[in-house]
Amino acid sequence: MKLHEIITVVDENNQDMIGEYLDNLLTDSVSSEKAKIHFTFLQKIFEKLAYSNLEILCSEKTQLDIKVNGQSFTKRYEIIKPLRKAPVYEVRYGLSRNEHLRLLFFPFTFEKVSYYIFVKVVVKTLIPDVNETNAMRDLTYNVYLDVKRTPKKYLEGEKS
Repeated sequence: MKLHEIITVVDENNQDMIGEYLDNLLTDSVSSEKAKIHFTFLQKIFEKLAYSNLEILCSEKTQLDIKVNGQSFTKRYEIIKPLRKAPVYEVRYGLSRNEHLRLLFFPFTFEKVSYYIFVKVVVKTLIPDVNETNAMRDLTYNVYLDVKRTPKKYLEGEKS
């Protein structure tokens, strides 16, 4: 049974960063097997999130098994990590040895429905050393505060 609704919302710049990132990855997956593999793994992560307990996903390794073009791929790691500003979390996914995707979100319950609300995308790189996670975490937290103040604006599409 599905436990959580996975949604994306616009940020302080009125941009749906997660939706745009996933749309672009889906478009790229038509012509790139690598993009198709990444997109399929991310779909599997969202499925795990929708059907699993967040605390469990944060505390133990999750095995992800996918098939793309008849070939099997497996990853096993802790896919969710709480960030140092509750209730913000990140989905963790390695794009390559150098690039690490982070999708920032927070849980929110509204009218007895549990949501995981995705807000920001971060691609960390080792070389050069680029990591905007803390800045994006703080911006995600600000969206959380706004959702808390005006949940209908985000969850029912009402105009403020």
